[in-house]
Amino acid sequence: MPSTLYPMHGYTMKHLADELARRKHDVTWLEYGPLQSKTSLSKDVKRIYWPVQFDHAAFSDMFVHRNHSIHDQLWDPNFEMPNEQTTAWLASVRLCDRLLTRYRTKFDELVKERFDTVVVDDLYNPCGMLQVA
Repeated sequence: MPSTLYPMHGYTMKHLADELARRKHDVTWLEYGPLQSKTSLSKDVKRIYWPVQFDHAAFSDMFVHRNHSIHDQLWDPNFEMPNEQTTAWLASVRLCDRLLTRYRTKFDELVKERFDTVVVDDLYNPCGMLQVA
């Protein structure tokens, strides 16, 4: 899931971004997803947000509105319904596909920019790997 929905990684990465900006590095913070995160960043951090929605209401219910019947169980290590254990990852793949379809031109422009370092906070998100490839 992108950090816009579960911002635990964003909370820690914000300190890295702010510190790099304080040391006069050019920092770009890229977010995508149904909602923009509420993570506060230094004014010196360039923030980009690309809104993209899930293609199924069940994903929105589960990850945006958090009103799906099994939402709270998804993060329980003892919850062992095999089909549900992969739901977040599959939802991420579908969201990434929609992101790259909708923002292909902007994504290609971003790829052409030169970056000294790229930090991806969405560790297990396949879209993060595509963003830095």
